[in-house]
Amino acid sequence: MHRFWLFAIVIVLVTSACQSVSTQIDSTAICPTGAPDNGTPAAVIPCSPSGEDSSSASLAQGTDTSSIEIDPSSTLITSDATASPTSVPTATPTPTINPTVTGTPVPDETTLLFTGVIVPARCVQAKIDELGNPDYPYEEVSPIIQGVDLSVGTFNATMSDYPPRTGCLSTYVLVGGSANADALQRAGFDGMGVATNHIKDCGIATCGDRAFFDTLDNLQRVGIPYIGAGTNLAEALQPVVVTVNGVRFGFVSAGDSKQGEWTFAGEASPGIAKLTGENIQTAIAAARQVADVVIFMPHWGSEDISVPNWIQRNQAQEIATAKPDLVVGNHTHVVQAIQEINGIPIFYGLGNFVFDQDLEDHQQGVILLVKFKGKQYAGYELIPTRFNEWGRVSIAGPQAAAEVLNRVEQSSRELGSNVTHLYRPSMPVDAAVSADMQQIVSQLFTQYLESYQAQVQPEGRRIVDFEIESVGLNAGDQHHSAEFDVDAIANVVFSVRPVLYQTDWNAGNGTMTSDGWVRQKSLFVGLRKEYGRYWLVLLGTGL
Repeated sequence: MHRFWLFAIVIVLVTSACQSVSTQIDSTAICPTGAPDNGTPAAVIPCSPSGEDSSSASLAQGTDTSSIEIDPSSTLITSDATASPTSVPTATPTPTINPTVTGTPVPDETTLLFTGVIVPARCVQAKIDELGNPDYPYEEVSPIIQGVDLSVGTFNATMSDYPPRTGCLSTYVLVGGSANADALQRAGFDGMGVATNHIKDCGIATCGDRAFFDTLDNLQRVGIPYIGAGTNLAEALQPVVVTVNGVRFGFVSAGDSKQGEWTFAGEASPGIAKLTGENIQTAIAAARQVADVVIFMPHWGSEDISVPNWIQRNQAQEIATAKPDLVVGNHTHVVQAIQEINGIPIFYGLGNFVFDQDLEDHQQGVILLVKFKGKQYAGYELIPTRFNEWGRVSIAGPQAAAEVLNRVEQSSRELGSNVTHLYRPSMPVDAAVSADMQQIVSQLFTQYLESYQAQVQPEGRRIVDFEIESVGLNAGDQHHSAEFDVDAIANVVFSVRPVLYQTDWNAGNGTMTSDGWVRQKSLFVGLRKEYGRYWLVLLGTGL
């Protein structure tokens, strides 16, 4: 096994129209409130509800759920074209659904996208109010969110115009305006996990559950199904099913972090599903009855710690015994480990996506892309992200990306998990790249290398970006490729990490030294389309 360093530049060229999900529905029939006809994927939610964090010391025993039975035929609306219209047993008018399926051929592969925690509150909401633009946090990454088959976030605040704004203050009251729901919909989100600890925040003694219900109502208003909360425990545990490319994806969620016991739903009280052993079994079993693929989304773990604590690990084992197909967790505000238990991929935490926390590791996260071939799990990719002090998220530069991926890798190793494909793997490119474009970009890149080399060579240093491993002479493993935007290439200044030259670094063009260091100046240039964008790819190793 040789170890060498790879650096890469990927320039975003064109943002193209987003691909749409093949299943569409008559959204006016979903909820009595009249969700807009916005072309969102077929997905349905119940139309009924109109100190910081702490984790339980064990699998907490909450409300007795032994008598709770979730009958999918009476509590779940699906968008499967073969399903009969069903109703939700609530006090609101009974909603129905009339699904229609487009004539688009069913693709071999479906891509699901998940993000870290979304908190448009405090300084983020203050910046939104200043600009008058609730889309501000998501504008740089929305093409990626829109460019996959199904995108799901985790929301950990409230969306209500009832409580006053906190402004850019250090407070544990995380409240934002109702327009944030519209921004999430425009950004491309198709579902939202809400079994989170700040989902009842309000900051007013007279608020009660108003901000909580406003949040659910606002998500429902824009056609985004919410997962893991409801007017009672049975509703909070019921699955949300989305049919994409002929496959039924069922989502359930539960959390063990709270601001108070009133955060959790009871048999006759609203809130989130509590993360207990019995609730895990109940929710996943209910989803299995109505879905081909079951995804469980726990909100768990100790804040600011990348290595999952023993409570999370025990909970992960408990979840695995219920046999979901995928587990995607959140809450800790930093990226966490990846592990496989009994063949089930478990992503413990994706960090923050949109928030105003100012520590470096808090400002970093990952977009998780999970691929399915039909009903079968087919792998994943991580795209590192970073947000600024006002919560605007973007694709991470090379240095931040390296830190994120290294943290995921190291925490995974603590669990005995050897994670390899952390970033986007090398992909086929479109051969239709013009020679002129290749020449121009290659010249820019070469000039940059020569300029940087001239600056650092007298000090005995060389450019590096990511350290990776490969097998065999010059076996280039390209899945740690960095991403740069147009501004980065225009400035011709990149976040690189110089290290000392190896003694035999001049071993020859395109050869690997005995210590695994590569010297190669050739470039690999191509154009590919992915996630709704065109990317110009340049890869080179060493100088």
